[in-house]
Amino acid sequence: MPRPKAKPDNMTEEAKAKRREYYKKWRAANRDKVRASQRRYWERLAARAAAEIAAGGDPAEDQSGELPEDQTEAVTV
Repeated sequence: MPRPKAKPDNMTEEAKAKRREYYKKWRAANRDKVRASQRRYWERLAARAAAEIAAGGDPAEDQSGELPEDQTEAVTV
């Protein structure tokens, strides 16, 4: 099981800045991984919306902006 990431709420401003710098460099060096992750995220979101429509629901009803717990791992990069 992967190690849980540090939550920015509990970090000092200096630690937050270092974390942002690290992830910015990582994303720049791993553009293909970032794009693949984003593609999977939007495909999953579209599939969920299609399932809602097929079930007779309105996918726009959920305005919270939060994903269900089973879909949060791919968003964190």
